[in-house]
Amino acid sequence: MLRDRARVTARFMLKHSLKLSTIVLLLAVAGTTFAQSGDAKADAKKAAQMEAMMKAISPGEQHAMLKKMVGTWSVVSKWWENPKAQPVESKGTSTYEMVLGDRYIKQTYKGEAMGQPFEGIGHIGYNNLKKKFESSWMDSMSTQLFYSEGTISKDGKTITFLSEAIDPMTGKKKKTYDEMIMESDTKQIWRMHDGNSAKAPVMLELTYTKN
Repeated sequence: MLRDRARVTARFMLKHSLKLSTIVLLLAVAGTTFAQSGDAKADAKKAAQMEAMMKAISPGEQHAMLKKMVGTWSVVSKWWENPKAQPVESKGTSTYEMVLGDRYIKQTYKGEAMGQPFEGIGHIGYNNLKKKFESSWMDSMSTQLFYSEGTISKDGKTITFLSEAIDPMTGKKKKTYDEMIMESDTKQIWRMHDGNSAKAPVMLELTYTKN
């Protein structure tokens, strides 16, 4: 019985260790900020550090922009096996929702790919420290997690993501260049290029229309 209780306690501590360490860190920083030392210069430095931390962890205008995507979208996808061939078309549905205090937008996709049922889950956020968008993707046709970083165009309508993954057909690393084009609040296009620039052939295009 003692062994079983020990196992349960160990699993609980492992599960919650990251959460607890984060809380302890925040409390420690807050404590050092509000505990006045009597040294005006040191207190000002601590206050500035606290302000910088709060700015780094708080949602901003980029997160508000992502929030506009919340809702259900109809999706038409086109996939090119090679640039000269006719694309294979399929349809799906994508649902977007904000999570973790409006810091990330979560996408849940259901549809078909190459005549087979297909599901995917993605997250997009904006890293206030890196000043970049970050994206992750996983789906029912792969065992690798896809991660990319992106920047937004000056007109605020296109986010360009760069990523690198292992090509399952060759076993070699492969770079992709993705464009998330926000034509309006109700229509967007996602293009994946087979290479690391916009000049590379498009191998996947998804057109999203908000319901």
